[in-house]
Amino acid sequence: MKTTFVLILGFCTNLLSQNPTFKIDSLLFERMTHIDAETIGFTRESCTGFGVNSSGYLFFTVDSINYLQKYDFQEYPKEELIVYQSVRLDDNKLFNLISSNRKKIKRDKSIRAFAVQTMDENENGVFSTWKPMTSHSCYRRIYLKTNKRKLDKKFNYFDLTYSLGGAEDLLNINYRFNRARHIVQIDSILNNWTERLDHSEKFKVIKD
Repeated sequence: MKTTFVLILGFCTNLLSQNPTFKIDSLLFERMTHIDAETIGFTRESCTGFGVNSSGYLFFTVDSINYLQKYDFQEYPKEELIVYQSVRLDDNKLFNLISSNRKKIKRDKSIRAFAVQTMDENENGVFSTWKPMTSHSCYRRIYLKTNKRKLDKKFNYFDLTYSLGGAEDLLNINYRFNRARHIVQIDSILNNWTERLDHSEKFKVIKD
């Protein structure tokens, strides 16, 4: 029987799960408790590999004014937190993007795990499916809370890749399905938006 299996061991078995937990989430939720906001939420990206590094953007509305605050957090191998000053946003595009698409995102089907279909040569060409695991990936979470509703979505960028290691015989059979999910399209817009803000040098590190 010809069997293909890939397993990349990480330093923590939790990181091999579909939606691992990250300390930056607790940090952002704790900061949210100190802000009396009409609308509040965050988007964060956490990447694992030889370490765990996260970037989070906390956004909130106070007295009809929109703000954004950035956090960089290295969780492993040594904890290090960088907090940036809040910046006032000139418009509410970020809030409208998430809130106006909230219903579509909630109704959307969940992203499927990266899966490869292989053929068992000794079983008359019977196909089988296996799901590779990796500790090297990035994970997205988008959270939004108002007085009336809440949105909380997570996914693994590894599940959005086309193939395993660029191999044409190890294609992700869920690639097209995952790429068509509404949350993935929103995420792409969010990434472009935060990248432009980062390059604008509006975020200033808070001095201790």
